[in-house]
Amino acid sequence: ALFLADGNGNIKRLCDDRAIGFDDLYSELSDKYKSKKIVLVGDGALLAFKLFSDCEGFGHMKIRTARIDRLLQDANSVARCAIRSINSAVDADKLSPVYLRLSQAERERNERIGKEQ
Repeated sequence: ALFLADGNGNIKRLCDDRAIGFDDLYSELSDKYKSKKIVLVGDGALLAFKLFSDCEGFGHMKIRTARIDRLLQDANSVARCAIRSINSAVDADKLSPVYLRLSQAERERNERIGKEQ
């Protein structure tokens, strides 16, 4: 997903969670957010930055990765988010995972039986 941070701790979601390829992500970032400071986070951030650096127009964009201590989610960041949203928290039994794509086993099975993903 993409988020907009205003520098005052406020974060606005710009799109739903999704699984897209690096080419599609770079196209979206360079088309819509070329003038914004872009910070990549998560386990794909370093690879995305490396792939993006070979793309046309990369030198004119403000893309970087988060500091190494903020690149991945950790207990500290989860606790900070929990404190900030204490008044809007939901019961644990109301939470459920969101899967953006089928598991590898499901994809391989579907491939064997000729079913589309």
